[in-house]
Amino acid sequence: MTTKGNRVIARTRAKRAVAVGVLAIVGAFALTGCVKFDMDVTVNRDDTVSGTLVVAFDKNVLTRLGGDGDPLGDGAVQGVTSQRPYDDGTFTGTEYVYENTPLSEFNDTDADDGDFIRIDRDGQNYVLKGVADTRYEPPGDGGPLDQAIAAAMPRADMRVSVTFPGAVLSTNGEISDDGRTVTWQLRMGERNELDAVAGPGGNPELALWVLWISLAAVALVFLLIVFQLMRVSLRP
Repeated sequence: MTTKGNRVIARTRAKRAVAVGVLAIVGAFALTGCVKFDMDVTVNRDDTVSGTLVVAFDKNVLTRLGGDGDPLGDGAVQGVTSQRPYDDGTFTGTEYVYENTPLSEFNDTDADDGDFIRIDRDGQNYVLKGVADTRYEPPGDGGPLDQAIAAAMPRADMRVSVTFPGAVLSTNGEISDDGRTVTWQLRMGERNELDAVAGPGGNPELALWVLWISLAAVALVFLLIVFQLMRVSLRP
């Protein structure tokens, strides 16, 4: 398969990619060189998602292919509220922004290619399920192209990080010190499965009001006791 053919396939798949179903496109494009896939999102208590997704490619590779900094094109990711160019000096591409995106719009609803990510409510808890299948069969017979593909795949940087409102109850990813964020470092050439269950968390504003009311009540009781002791001590 030619490089041009691979790019056409990537663009075609991009048109039906939603949420991080774009992982499949990145996996296919990995054969051309280094890839950067970096998702960092937060699940809000109102069942919306905010954060960013960076999809970028090695600038030298894009130059050799005669491509630009946005190989996926517009409309490749569902649920984003805006997007902007990304360039860190080595990788160039697009940074997609989620701003209070409802879970129903963030979730992958077209997982025919096997790659998807979903965050749903199960009672009070949040349940995350996802698959990022980055396995790839070289098109040739072990020649220079296949060798280049094999060398490029391990250099891909693919990470998914999700912060939940409450503590993470179970996951196959890495949990942060505060217990609310799960990170998966995806491996090229493998079928990566993402699983996590997290609690809903509390209401910090309500908790603060409860704390202040409790402190005020304690202070009032203390003052009443002091006042009563003063009255007793002042009796003749």
